[in-house]
Amino acid sequence: MKTGALILKFLLIIVSVGITSLLVAVFPPEKYRKLGFSDSITALKLRQIELGFSANQVAAILGHPIEVIPNAGGGLSYLYYSKKLKWPFWQPKIWVVCQDGNVIEVRVERMAYWGDDFDSEYYNKSKYGVRESRDFEDFFRQGPE
Repeated sequence: MKTGALILKFLLIIVSVGITSLLVAVFPPEKYRKLGFSDSITALKLRQIELGFSANQVAAILGHPIEVIPNAGGGLSYLYYSKKLKWPFWQPKIWVVCQDGNVIEVRVERMAYWGDDFDSEYYNKSKYGVRESRDFEDFFRQGPE
């Protein structure tokens, strides 16, 4: 019985790796990198957003957000500059957090949905400082057509 269970687990791993490899070959993540956000969003523009800016000052630099979640509790509101994709391996997540109308955080992440890929933080500006991954610029490059 143990041998059968081990063989089944092994086959499931092979099948899941095979499916993941096939989907990545057919739908390379870099090709869909920009689908979740506007071409006008760049690393340079995100770096220009300062803590304490108003939502209007943010919009003057980044344009209008795709989605706004006002009154999220504690005086927080979220300005989303990325949208949910229907069938990605991962999706970009770009948002600005405001408290009482002023920016307290700017974040850029890649949210993974499945497989052995993990969520990755590319940029974060908050009262704790600025963290920027070495791949932050690459996050905004257009993938192959």
